[in-house]
Amino acid sequence: MFWQDPRTETWLRSRLDWTYDAGNGQLIIVDYKSTESADPDKFAKSCADYGYHQQHAFYVDGLTAVTGADVTFWFIAQEKSAPYLVNVIELIPDAVRIGRNRNNRAIDIYRECTASGEWPGYGTDVVEIALPAWASREDTW
Repeated sequence: MFWQDPRTETWLRSRLDWTYDAGNGQLIIVDYKSTESADPDKFAKSCADYGYHQQHAFYVDGLTAVTGADVTFWFIAQEKSAPYLVNVIELIPDAVRIGRNRNNRAIDIYRECTASGEWPGYGTDVVEIALPAWASREDTW
């Protein structure tokens, strides 16, 4: 789907896994995730690690802009190993708010970069590094 961000008028796009029309003016976005653990506490860490809270906010905002519907978002988390347990997970509003704020910052950076032609990176200087502490131990053999 394609839509224009109402705050910045930037064109945005996404591809949803699946939507379900609940028939009462509500659309449900269903997003499938394979995961090491579908346990809610462990999946919460995956959300933070992989930005799933940002995806949630982005998809909801996009589908709302395109359809005007009341939109809900569910993750279907399925474990990668037997017995392949499944859990249906919905993020709390505060997590979605944090994701939306991060998305807004990302959209702002994108707009600035497209306007200036300058994109963030690691820089042009030579950077000196050391081994991580765990790898810095002397060989004992």
